[in-house]
Amino acid sequence: MAFGHDEMLRIGAVALACAPLALLSLGLAGFGRSSRDFASTAFFGGALAGLVGFATYFVIIALPHLLGGGPLAIADGFVGAAVPEEFAKYVLFIRIVSAHEDAEIGLDVILGMAWIGLGFACLENLLFVTSAKNVYQVGFIRAMLSVPLHFTLGIVMGSCLVMAKQPQRSARLWTVIALLVPIALHGAYDSGLFLIRFAAADRMTALVVVAGVIILIAVLVAAGAVTVIARFGAYRLDGSGRPIGTVRPKHTIERVGRGFAVTICALFALFFLPTIPLMQTRSPSVVPLWIAIGVLMLALTVLFWRGPAVFRRRAAQLSSE
Repeated sequence: MAFGHDEMLRIGAVALACAPLALLSLGLAGFGRSSRDFASTAFFGGALAGLVGFATYFVIIALPHLLGGGPLAIADGFVGAAVPEEFAKYVLFIRIVSAHEDAEIGLDVILGMAWIGLGFACLENLLFVTSAKNVYQVGFIRAMLSVPLHFTLGIVMGSCLVMAKQPQRSARLWTVIALLVPIALHGAYDSGLFLIRFAAADRMTALVVVAGVIILIAVLVAAGAVTVIARFGAYRLDGSGRPIGTVRPKHTIERVGRGFAVTICALFALFFLPTIPLMQTRSPSVVPLWIAIGVLMLALTVLFWRGPAVFRRRAAQLSSE
């Protein structure tokens, strides 16, 4: 069956929007953890969590009748997106993924949440891009922003949940943080985008808000998550100190894939960050996002490069004790 021109455009746009999924998946595989069964369970579970969008549809269409302007943008960002989506991811992880037999050490929690974020982003991309009018613009934006956002928010939530497992930490406090921080970041990000759409604020102000959230998430991933992986990633969830399972990738594609993910993320960072002066001349309004994307790509480079290295070093240290 031949595809028409419009169908080919949408297929191409969907491929563009979902391309980062393959890159980020290779980066995760490079950690040498998460069996295929565990990763697929988390990924498809994340897609299942993405169905929460159907439940919030009636809330979203009702909000414009109650609010307008800035309040509507904030309500859409938090009530219509951040709160139900992050809560759905959390519940899915607690009820299904964390019960998987391969969820054994702290790193599995972080990677499991990252796989959930990728599954959620995959379904969301399919729904948004296939229904969009300007399919390539939407596909590009979702590839550069939405997919990394769900992925990194999963990393942040997983890192907080690992902290909740540590005996010297308050489990209740860190569990609450694991929910509230992703909700706050996700809600602020979406609210900034909606402010642009509703023309309720200066475009540059809204873009600065969105860019600021992205940069903050990047810092939490590059500094916070890598530190948690280094200190607690190798510990068993049942409290034992010795790591178990594979600490190095078994397959060549996993080792090569990690290098590929690091290289591509680094190249994107080297493209966006050095060209900031050029963008200030040509299109000043997009400079905040340009900077944010560059910083985010740099953070992903650090995560995929340093994360597995510090994890294996700590695992080897614990094994020798």
